[in-house]
Amino acid sequence: MAYSSKDLELSRRRVAEDRKHIAAQEAHIAGVLLRGEPSSLATEQLVDFNQQLRADTFECDLIAAALRADRAHLED
Repeated sequence: MAYSSKDLELSRRRVAEDRKHIAAQEAHIAGVLLRGEPSSLATEQLVDFNQQLRADTFECDLIAAALRADRAHLED
């Protein structure tokens, strides 16, 4: 698949949003723990957010590598 710089920009935005979700969830878990409430559901959601970050980071790296390869091919 041919990627564009817009694809990379969108992918980077997704990664940034994932990181914001993780930070917010970590803060939420800290608050839950301070109140002495159960945190298992919030922790499960944090695991899901981290998995999504890994997937989105992989896709972002893939797009960046494809764009670099395209540029290198054009320079040959």
